[in-house]
Amino acid sequence: MFNSYDELCIISDNGSDVKSILKHFPTRRMSFDNDVFKRLENPYQVLIQNYDGLAIDPEPESPSTLELDDLLTTNSKAVYIYSLNWTEKEVNRFLKHWMKGCNPQLEKLYIDFCSLEVVNKSDIFKGIKCMEMPAEHTRWFKFFEGVVEAVNGGYDFYRCDGTKATINFSKYGINLLLEMYVWYPHCVGEAEEMEN
Repeated sequence: MFNSYDELCIISDNGSDVKSILKHFPTRRMSFDNDVFKRLENPYQVLIQNYDGLAIDPEPESPSTLELDDLLTTNSKAVYIYSLNWTEKEVNRFLKHWMKGCNPQLEKLYIDFCSLEVVNKSDIFKGIKCMEMPAEHTRWFKFFEGVVEAVNGGYDFYRCDGTKATINFSKYGINLLLEMYVWYPHCVGEAEEMEN
C-alpha cells in the first residue's frame, strides 16, 4: 500500500507495535519523537541500521536519554539529537572515539543541548589537536540528498585516516547547538550548488 515514502516518524507507542512497524516499513530516514526511542525493546537494532538520517527527539522539556555508547553504535550518515544533557567530557570522549575510527559513515552530527550553561570549548577539545577557522572562512557541505549548506568558521580536526571534520557552535533561542561536518570527498560542495 505504501510504495514510496522518504521518512518514517514514530511519535507514539501507545498501543502500537513499534517493532512491527520498523520491520514492515523499511526507510532511509528514521525519526523518533516523544521518547519512543527510550521505550524501544532493543534500541541497538535501530542504531546499527544504515539510515541516511536518524533523529531522536524526546518529550518536550525532558532531556534525551541517549548515552555515549548509543551514539558510538550508530551507522547513520546524519544523526540529529535533541535536548541532550551531556557534559563537555562526554562530547570530548565521542570526538576521540570518532578520531580513532568509530562511526565511519557519519557525515553530519547535530546536537541540540538542553543545558543553559555556557559550553567550555577547551574542555570539548581537550587532548584534541584542532584549528579554529576564521568566521569569514566559508566552505560548502553537501548532504546525502544533494542539499548544500554553508559552513562558516568552526574548529577543524582530523581522524586517524586523515578525514577532516569541522565543529560549529551556535545558539538557537536559548539552546546551544553543536554541528559536526565530516568532509568526505562526496560531501564537499560548491557555492553554485547551493544557489541551484
